[in-house]
Amino acid sequence: MVEVIKEKYDRDISKDKVALKKLLNEAEKARWELSEKDRTSIHVEGILDDGVVEETLTRSKFEELNADLFAKVLKAIELALLDSEIAKNKIDEIILVGGSSRIPKVQQLLKDLFNGKESLRQISPEDVVTHGAAILGDSLCAEHVENEIKKDKDSLSQEEIQKFKDEVDARERLESEIYSLRNLVEDPERFGGKIGQENKEKISAIIRTVEEWLDENPNAEKSDLDQQLENFKRTYEPILIKVYQMSGSYQHSTKSPVGDDESLRADL
Repeated sequence: MVEVIKEKYDRDISKDKVALKKLLNEAEKARWELSEKDRTSIHVEGILDDGVVEETLTRSKFEELNADLFAKVLKAIELALLDSEIAKNKIDEIILVGGSSRIPKVQQLLKDLFNGKESLRQISPEDVVTHGAAILGDSLCAEHVENEIKKDKDSLSQEEIQKFKDEVDARERLESEIYSLRNLVEDPERFGGKIGQENKEKISAIIRTVEEWLDENPNAEKSDLDQQLENFKRTYEPILIKVYQMSGSYQHSTKSPVGDDESLRADL
């Protein structure tokens, strides 16, 4: 996208940290959306003097651009199988972990690798974390975890392994909350049509703040990630509750509006 912007819009953002950050946020959003759609739009404001960057990205193009990363996933799986001395036909179930495991191409590559065996789709990638899956499923979005485990794989204690698992799990819970909230407020046919532009901008700003914290803290511990999730909910929930009160559909609850409220869960 940096090259596209340079060629199409005559703007070099390769050294502009603010512009790159905005582009990164949109790219991450596109990654999530292309897990469910065949195409999506990348819309970036504030990096051109006289307009916005508006580009369409198809799933096929996304898969082409990330082919090298997908290959790394397969290589990591093959190495794990080799280290464990377990044949592919001896694998009982395939459980996917991490946001990137939602990518259809990743799921298809795994199916091909395991001779047509389907992964367990009914289990949320955020709910199940194991040591091997943490290395493999998180390799696209938490490279620091994989590097640490590879470096110390011969000397990791059970306590250290559990620590890595807990950190990956906590990061995935926070990323999932961000994804769910973004989908909730951006769909005009569902909650996005009720919230209003001002509240939508407030929530977008809240999301950007948390995403920036994640980018700046790749080695964050579980306690810090859990605290960020708690703060995140505490910040956006009053906005959603207010909208529901105004629409007359809100009933008092101590649960998270995104995670537990039944009407919002239906929207998601």
